Amino acid sequence: MLFYKRVFFLLLFIQATHPFTYIRSVETLNVLKQLMLNKKKGALLRFGDGDLALAHGARSGTHEISINLQNEMREAFGMNDPYILKTLPLLCHEHGGPEAKMFYVDQELHENNCIEVRDEAQKIWGQEIDLLYSPVALAYTAVFEPDLCRDFLLFLREQNCALFVGNEDIPERMVELLFGKCRIVKTPARSAYEKINTIEQNCLAQISAKSDTYRIVILSCGNTGRVLIKRLWPKLENIFFFDMGSLMDALCGWPIRQWIRREWFDHESFLNPLINSWQLRS
Repeated sequence: MLFYKRVFFLLLFIQATHPFTYIRSVETLNVLKQLMLNKKKGALLRFGDGDLALAHGARSGTHEISINLQNEMREAFGMNDPYILKTLPLLCHEHGGPEAKMFYVDQELHENNCIEVRDEAQKIWGQEIDLLYSPVALAYTAVFEPDLCRDFLLFLREQNCALFVGNEDIPERMVELLFGKCRIVKTPARSAYEKINTIEQNCLAQISAKSDTYRIVILSCGNTGRVLIKRLWPKLENIFFFDMGSLMDALCGWPIRQWIRREWFDHESFLNPLINSWQLRS
């Protein structure tokens, strides 16, 4: 009860100064943890500017222009439920997004970009944008609050990870280290949406539609993950969909994201205390 009161007053405070409520990284992880502890059917939809480009019919990353992908991404943006947490990359002062020591440089450019992102997202949001969560909760805490980030990952490992859906290049030993022994559905490292039907079928073959046991599905497959959550949402019950985001790249030692290179993120230094903590809890 105390947790929900804190969130309520936080929302009131932020709404007084911003057009919508932006929940920062640490509080985003706290909300996620509470939803899972209370066994709510929910999802973290980490929308970025690439997803928005795809939803408006543009190319992004390795995905070519596709009317099917465009339509499905728009449907994903339009998902709304009390326990679906949606994000947008509005990390600028006008929208209350920057956090202490945030790793962004050209603030003016970002604020101009934020306005454009907000306006384009509103067209396909399905309702008024009134609540947003941090799109960088894991990445931010991994760099600036590493103990807190490791505690959250340990919490995830102790839950019932029923399925991991992710890039085929992610080592299975990394999946087991982070989440324990869970079933794995591998996705193509590039242009995964081209195999979305197969990915969906493989997921449904690995996890039952209904269960008395609460399940967590962890995803690490980029833009395709948002579409996959949209497809699986009406077909599975008693479940939470959690998107790992770029922290998985960092933990695999792949410096493909700007924040990983800029912060000189050392995945081994981050993982070693995590491994020791898990051994002590075992």
